[in-house]
Amino acid sequence: MDFEFTEDLERRAAAALDPFVRAFNLPVNPEELALMAYAVLRYTYSDQPLAQVAAAVQELIDQHIADHQRMLRAMESRHRATGPDAVCAPE
Repeated sequence: MDFEFTEDLERRAAAALDPFVRAFNLPVNPEELALMAYAVLRYTYSDQPLAQVAAAVQELIDQHIADHQRMLRAMESRHRATGPDAVCAPE
């Protein structure tokens, strides 16, 4: 089955997942919720074996974590370079 991903579909999926996140007190931020919604939508109709789906989703998670860590390191580096009292102006 062909699947066409849209941002609206992702927002709807995230809206459907959000009550579960809140009901179970899951520590999930909006970006992580969007990632979960994307993964569910992307792989629901996949013909891939379940093990491959799980591996592909793990790659998404690993990339998300790596991107987040890279962002934190960049922020920390900028903070050290400018000092704790500096006001960051847009570049």
